[in-house]
Amino acid sequence: MIKYHRQPAKGDEADLKNILQDKETKDYQDLRDRAAYVYVTGTFPTHLRSYMMSLLRIGTHYSMKPVALDGRSGSMELTPEVRKALDLEDHPMVSRTRDFVEDGYKIFFQRDVNSRRPYSKVLLYKKMDGGTHKLIVQADGSILEGWPEVA
Repeated sequence: MIKYHRQPAKGDEADLKNILQDKETKDYQDLRDRAAYVYVTGTFPTHLRSYMMSLLRIGTHYSMKPVALDGRSGSMELTPEVRKALDLEDHPMVSRTRDFVEDGYKIFFQRDVNSRRPYSKVLLYKKMDGGTHKLIVQADGSILEGWPEVA
């Protein structure tokens, strides 16, 4: 009989510590991408498996001040230890979003309760004379022009 490796339903501090120590694992890369979204937006992405969500909860704390990169919203802040261990300053999504925010773009949040917030993309917009320029920064740092109709 073949046994498959399955992640436990919930992670604990020991799991988080082990993942942060080995940068070559898939769990490290997965956690880094999801933590980059939290770092950029100050919110948790939706529709995550409970294991990753529990690790993110362990590695964050509530902030009374907005912590999103654009400084307008977000209340979930990653701990300095997690930010450093995941090298989030050099994550492609973080660096590209920071560049756009410095150029005047703002992070867009859908206010609908049923809206998805995938960890793999951040919606940005900037008001301009000819209207609003919309773009998406993806987890790999690539840029998509415009938003889907639902956004």
